[in-house]
Amino acid sequence: MSIRWKDNPELYHQLYMREWCRKNREKTKNYYQKHKLGYENRRKQYRKEHPEKDKAHHNASRDIPLKPKCERCGSTENLERHHPNYSKPNIVITVCALCQKAIHGELLKEEKEA
Repeated sequence: MSIRWKDNPELYHQLYMREWCRKNREKTKNYYQKHKLGYENRRKQYRKEHPEKDKAHHNASRDIPLKPKCERCGSTENLERHHPNYSKPNIVITVCALCQKAIHGELLKEEKEA
């Protein structure tokens, strides 16, 4: 890996885990199979508690294409859709995974301060 832990620990960990999972596909598969029921239960519970978010995610993944680069930093890797406001499910921005985490970190900080 070309990135160092002390330069960007979050990105280093993400890249390390991706590489580990790629090298250990059988272990990853076995772990998922062993814990599959827990994943499915948490997913069902989330959908039940947040139907508007689930519908927005489903519609966006089906209907709204990703832009070629992150709208915050310009990265072209690990792109995701972000809903700034779930009451407007068709308004989506394209961000990279790191910017998505930063956005949600900022939102959590704002909620704690309010």
